Amino acid sequence: MPKLSFKLRHAKGNAASIIIVYNYGKEKRLRYATKYRVQNKKNWNANTERVKNVIEELDRVEINGKLDQLQLAINSFYGNRVIKEGKELTDDLLKDVCDKVLGRKQVEDEVEKLELLEFYKWYIDFYQKNPLMSSGKVLAKGTASTYKNSRKILKRFNEEQNYRISFEKIGQKFYRDFLKWLHEKDYSTNYIGTQIKNLKTILNASLELEHHDNREHLKKYFKKPYEEVNHVYLTPDELENIYNVELKNIKPIKISKSLYLTPEQLDTARDLFLISANTGLRVSDFNRLAKNNIIEAEGKKFIQIVIKKTQKPVTVPLKTMVINILNKRNGHPPKKMPEQHINYAIKEVARLAKVDSDEILERTEGGIKKQISKKKYELIGNHSARRSYSSNAYLAGVPIQDIMLTTGHKNERTFLLYVKASSLQRAIKTATHPFFN
Repeated sequence: MPKLSFKLRHAKGNAASIIIVYNYGKEKRLRYATKYRVQNKKNWNANTERVKNVIEELDRVEINGKLDQLQLAINSFYGNRVIKEGKELTDDLLKDVCDKVLGRKQVEDEVEKLELLEFYKWYIDFYQKNPLMSSGKVLAKGTASTYKNSRKILKRFNEEQNYRISFEKIGQKFYRDFLKWLHEKDYSTNYIGTQIKNLKTILNASLELEHHDNREHLKKYFKKPYEEVNHVYLTPDELENIYNVELKNIKPIKISKSLYLTPEQLDTARDLFLISANTGLRVSDFNRLAKNNIIEAEGKKFIQIVIKKTQKPVTVPLKTMVINILNKRNGHPPKKMPEQHINYAIKEVARLAKVDSDEILERTEGGIKKQISKKKYELIGNHSARRSYSSNAYLAGVPIQDIMLTTGHKNERTFLLYVKASSLQRAIKTATHPFFN
């Protein structure tokens, strides 16, 4: 398989030019000088092969966008000419492709411009293997899955409405038609918001890569619908009840034809959930803990792990409940468990622990505000653990910035959406401040 790399060539002072090195066969190598350079070699990320997001590199967004275009153009040309047509590839042909992308000259073999749904698929496939322009990281598995689902929804809208969707059709009418169709499907406001957010990401990327020049999605009307939902969190007493509930003599619980939850699985799910509820770790992190993630310093125990989503290290002090969970397994964290199985199991454990208060859930579905009454255990899932950690730590007086270091939230506004304390609870907490004494 061919391999494309972007490398630096030393220039004057600390600057360096960016070149393409493309190996596409035995003793076949293209070296092509782009017109771009970095002001300082230290501002080049050798892993992602892109310019770092630093102020010193004023043209970093344009450069990284063009490098993405070059990579797409070369890979597409190789796929069409060699794989589909079975024709020979030469340096001159590849140089023509690069010249076209950089505006140096027009060539007959133009890179195909993809339409919206085709580009959507290309984006998911390409960025699962290559770094994104924005973050310099590949699409996470969960994010890619969300985009795939959003593309299916857009494709279904296109087919059911015979819309013949294209970049050119994106505008006020499309926005109204798409929202109306989503509401008619009884999707919640926030789920509809996710579809618009993902679509805007695709439209931004396709605009950056010059597949179209439509900027309608950048206007104010093309906004992501959102409403605050009263998600539940578990109080310290409820977490204690879940911790203490006896599971040994529970008969296997049937979830589906192929899934029965044994007492051992309920116990594992319970302990994984409680680790998250006492540390704020995401399922992608607490579900891969190992013994070497547990450290000790000055007589206290901590979890130390590099967060999967942000790739940043965090260190979290351990509460007694977590230490007891680890001691139960000779210092080892619970074994990994499928995320959906944890969701099934924790509802059952919470039910057995009598976390069964009546909760009124308000949300907009199909454009209509609805109130749904459910038992609390029915509303509990993996995310309830992080909300419980955030809310309980906040009400206990832990500084917000310290909580955010663990949860990975970048700003207080987003974090406070996770805090599910009532207005009275917040007021009582605020009343303890010296200002009110």
